[in-house]
Amino acid sequence: MRKVGRILITVVFIIFLYNFFSPILTSGVYVSGWGSSSKQPTPPEKLQEIKFDATVINERSYPVFISNVEALFNDSVKDNFVRGDQKVRINQWLKPGETKEINGEWVFDTTGIKEKNIMQVSNCVYLKVNKFPF
Repeated sequence: MRKVGRILITVVFIIFLYNFFSPILTSGVYVSGWGSSSKQPTPPEKLQEIKFDATVINERSYPVFISNVEALFNDSVKDNFVRGDQKVRINQWLKPGETKEINGEWVFDTTGIKEKNIMQVSNCVYLKVNKFPF
């Protein structure tokens, strides 16, 4: 009987912890949309500039502090990244439902990359929202 009581208390405690921490661990803060544009430099060079803009949204029911948005490039383009805004600092509290517009620029070395491949960079980048404390 005591063993059943301990198990029951443990299960209730686990359910409590899950319900308490679930809103914190569930994202609810993300980049809701983003786009990029580029133009071929004149004269053609090995470096290609890509300008981007994105919208960060807080869909949680409480304010969240956003430290930055980080661009994570996949293997197909990360070695070609030369410079630019890999981390866009925000350092701002977003209220529930509030959005924040960000923009920046990336420069890639296009040696060995076809023009149409560099224009599809949106398929090669994940924009990660870094928030505090999680």
